Amino acid sequence: RSFTKVVHFYTEFKVNLHVFLCRLQAVPKARKDRKWVSIQEFTKYPMPSGTARIVEKLRESHPVI
Repeated sequence: RSFTKVVHFYTEFKVNLHVFLCRLQAVPKARKDRKWVSIQEFTKYPMPSGTARIVEKLRESHPVI
């Protein structure tokens, strides 16, 4: 289902980020250079401000993901 839309402006262009929530039944697989983190840990990592706004909205509406 549709969750939110965030407009993010870069120096030379704009992006419309359409965010959807879904359920997935799978086993998470991580590569050595990647890892799965909780929504609470996500903000410890660098990210564009548009992505940070999405993470904050997820944390507010789904505190235990």
